[in-house]
Amino acid sequence: MVITDKASADSIAKIAWDVGRDSITSTGGIYKFVGIDKSNFYNVADITSKNINGINLESFGITKKSTEKILKNVSTIGEYFTALETFSIELSAKSDLFLKNKIIPKVWILLPGDDAIEIDRTVKSLTQGLKNRIDIERFIATLDDASNKSAYLNDWRARRDKAAFLMRLLDVRILPIYPNLSLASVRAFGENSIKTSLIKKEERKKTATQVIKKSSLFKLLFEDYSSSESSPSKTTDAMAYDYLRLQKLADSQDKLLNKALGDAFIETLDEENIKAFVYIEQQQLEGFTLKPDVQIRLNQKDVICLEPTWRSTGREIPGELSKKQNSLTLGHIQQYVLNKAMEYVKELGY
Repeated sequence: MVITDKASADSIAKIAWDVGRDSITSTGGIYKFVGIDKSNFYNVADITSKNINGINLESFGITKKSTEKILKNVSTIGEYFTALETFSIELSAKSDLFLKNKIIPKVWILLPGDDAIEIDRTVKSLTQGLKNRIDIERFIATLDDASNKSAYLNDWRARRDKAAFLMRLLDVRILPIYPNLSLASVRAFGENSIKTSLIKKEERKKTATQVIKKSSLFKLLFEDYSSSESSPSKTTDAMAYDYLRLQKLADSQDKLLNKALGDAFIETLDEENIKAFVYIEQQQLEGFTLKPDVQIRLNQKDVICLEPTWRSTGREIPGELSKKQNSLTLGHIQQYVLNKAMEYVKELGY
């Protein structure tokens, strides 16, 4: 039994001792539960949020610093939780008002590369769960690492209190695009100018769309994340080499590579009789000055912006391409994700 009134607790404890002595109570008095120290209130609430919602408090815009005032005005963790709930509602209302009549796009980074296993390793290291959402805590830890002086972190550090919230607001994800998908799309839908260097230049459109239908990207477009892609098998040298021939064009002709990928998705949606608007490179996002690489509108509310970043392990093709820097590493992709997401953050006015 928990009794918060001191006088009542003393009276009941005395009666219990007089009636049953140590068969009822071993102390002859009351046990005073002080509770956890106030300095731990936020940590307990944060863990509770993770267990119940799957995400931490910062992802709701509630940072430790922003709750300092609440901490001063409460004495128990129960009061803290109540005040925190009220604070969360107020924050949500402010955000809803600020974002009223603004489209909130989903920002999905696509990661094509020459080695399926390396792509898979990088994606899994930077994301969590079946939905491929970025591991926000990992990205926040990078911002909080004082030893990391990288300039690309400055804009995010200037928005540190809102960083996790903004990453969740934009639903930032990283999705693998294995060589079989990127090559099939280009071979089936790409312009001749980007296929000339390939050993295998053509692919049936049906083959390309079948590969897309099995991909994480296609499944997640329709929330079919219960059946994620299985772990990829090792990429053959022939496939890796053809991708590398393609990837060398990324600096100057990435728009054509993105168009091939976008056209392949349009064909796949048509095959499935799915009504959607797909814009490639040319359509300005409503309310923004940005033109996403590929923009998919499934309805009036949901806008998914696909941002492919064509990468490679930098391996050589003997006698043809020299070895280059590996651009599929965690550091390279993390930087790209943060830079790309920041473009959208600034457009939203944060």
